[in-house]
Amino acid sequence: MTTIRLNTCLVIPGHGGRDFELPPDTETIADLLRTIGRQIDFDLLEGAELADQVEVLVNGKGVLFCAQGLATPLAPDDDVEVHFIPLGGG
Repeated sequence: MTTIRLNTCLVIPGHGGRDFELPPDTETIADLLRTIGRQIDFDLLEGAELADQVEVLVNGKGVLFCAQGLATPLAPDDDVEVHFIPLGGG
């Protein structure tokens, strides 16, 4: 299994530290977000796009600025951050 560093405010069952072992079928950022989404019962993707309230950084770079976007392959020791962006209203 590939291990990445995952920094997030999300409470993911079975994930108590920074190292996150990827399931065998998790190869891209989109796969990772689907995996996490299933574990927390929340859609981090809206279809093939990142949900509006979610921000993802890969090795310090916004995933939407990566050449392959959500199809960016995950590599061992990648540093991935998943955050919620507060939305306000009034």
